[in-house]
Amino acid sequence: MAGGPFQIPRARRPNYRFGFTAFADTMFQLLMFFILSSSLTPYSLITLKTAAAMTEQGSGGGEGGSAAAAVAPPELALWTIEGGALVVGGQRFTFDLLPGLAEALGSPAAPADVVLIVRAGAEVQDVATVLAALQAANVGSVRISAEGG
Repeated sequence: MAGGPFQIPRARRPNYRFGFTAFADTMFQLLMFFILSSSLTPYSLITLKTAAAMTEQGSGGGEGGSAAAAVAPPELALWTIEGGALVVGGQRFTFDLLPGLAEALGSPAAPADVVLIVRAGAEVQDVATVLAALQAANVGSVRISAEGG
């Protein structure tokens, strides 16, 4: 062999690369999932009281105990929450009229009691909106019932 010694080519080290395309696609999909499934506005915090706590609050407190017994029993209002609307007394109202409806319930001396019947088409935000309006009005207690039960 006249050309000199035969040289064996050196084996190159394999060049492993991590593909960031699949990783970036997965992270983007997770980001979109969490953005779309989260709520940007928190629901109103609702103070719940038991019947015993309400009677103690109304009868206790010194001078007003005998006057509380003389007040007429509270009225009972039945409200039905449907998808984006409220049905009161057979009439359908939108939520923009809700503050006026809630203020018409009872009086400061005799707050009304409300039973909310939630139909299948109602959303959680509908219930939270109605409860927030009732909390600001003259309402003694609120009971929530599902349509079937």
